[in-house]
Amino acid sequence: MLASSAREAVESWEAVDEAINEGAETAFAFLERLVAAPSTVGHETAAQQVVAAELDRLGFEVTELGIAEEVAAHPRAGVAQAAYKGRPNIRGRINPGRSPSLLLNGHVDVVPADKQTWTSDPRCPGARRVGAPRRQPGGPHPRHPQRAGRA
Repeated sequence: MLASSAREAVESWEAVDEAINEGAETAFAFLERLVAAPSTVGHETAAQQVVAAELDRLGFEVTELGIAEEVAAHPRAGVAQAAYKGRPNIRGRINPGRSPSLLLNGHVDVVPADKQTWTSDPRCPGARRVGAPRRQPGGPHPRHPQRAGRA
């Protein structure tokens, strides 16, 4: 019985690995679009639009949610680095109320890059920091061997 359970577990993980590999190029393309979008504090709209478009592509119902003044002014809301006006949150919902819930919460704002330390625009695929080692063109990416040949 234990061997059967172990075999089923291995087969389940193999299915997960296969699904990850099948979706890898699409996921990397999304991440490249997201990284390429300007997203410093107060200028997150382009990155939020990339996220909204991807959620929509995946079949989510996408909604922009503004930050209400009473929420922004609440003492426990923290100190905003920029006004919330014109900086909505993006919500993606799929099967609302009809399935178990999972909430993923993140942010898209980044610290501005010091352009003097980069060989090109740091938001472009293939950008690297000055002095960073270069991988062999056409060689595998150290973390993602399936991306061989892509800079």
